[in-house]
Amino acid sequence: MLESALQIASQDTIEVKKGTVLIREGEIGNCAYLVLWGRLQISRDINGKRVVIGEIRPVDIVGELAILDEMPRSATVTVVEDSRLIELNKHRMKAIIRRYPDIAEVVMKLLCGKLRATATKLVDSEIRYSEVIEYFSEKSVRPKADVKAEPKQQDTSERNGDMEMQTDDEKSETVSSPLKPQEKRKLNRMVNVERRAK
Repeated sequence: MLESALQIASQDTIEVKKGTVLIREGEIGNCAYLVLWGRLQISRDINGKRVVIGEIRPVDIVGELAILDEMPRSATVTVVEDSRLIELNKHRMKAIIRRYPDIAEVVMKLLCGKLRATATKLVDSEIRYSEVIEYFSEKSVRPKADVKAEPKQQDTSERNGDMEMQTDDEKSETVSSPLKPQEKRKLNRMVNVERRAK
C-alpha cells in the first residue's frame, strides 16, 4: 500500500542543486517535499536576520502544512546538498489519500512527530529561560561606595569584572559585577544555546 502510493508520488521526483531556495517564508504554497537523498535547511527571518532553525534529511517531509491549511509558508527551505525529492502537490496528495486512505495515517504520524519535537524544543527553551532568570535572581549587582570621576577603559573594566553605568545625574559610577569569569562563560553558553534554539 505505502509502496504503491510512493510509486505514484515518485512520478513527481525532482533533483535540486545546492543553493536552491525551495520554499520562501511568507509565500503561499501548494506542495510538500519528501526527501529521498540530500539535505535541506530551514530558516526564518527574525528581526531582519536569517536564523537557521532546523534541517531536513532523507525520509523527512517538508512543506506539508501548505497542503493542509493553505496559509503562507512559515519558513524558508534551502537546499544545502544536491538533493532528490518527491514533490507532493496538493491535488496529487489528495488523490493518493483518496485511493490509499492509510496514507492519511502516515501523514498524521509525521505531523505528530513534528509537533512533539516542537513541543519538546519549547519546553527546553522555557527551562533554559527559567534557569537564566533563577541565576540572575540569586546574584545581585551592588554599587561600590566610591564614585570615580573618570570612567575606566572598557578592557580594564572587563578584566576587573567591573561595568560602567551612567546614573541619572550623568555621573560615572563603577558597578562591580558579582559574576566570576567562569560564571560569565557559563551564562554566555546558556544564552547562546537559547539563541540557537530559536
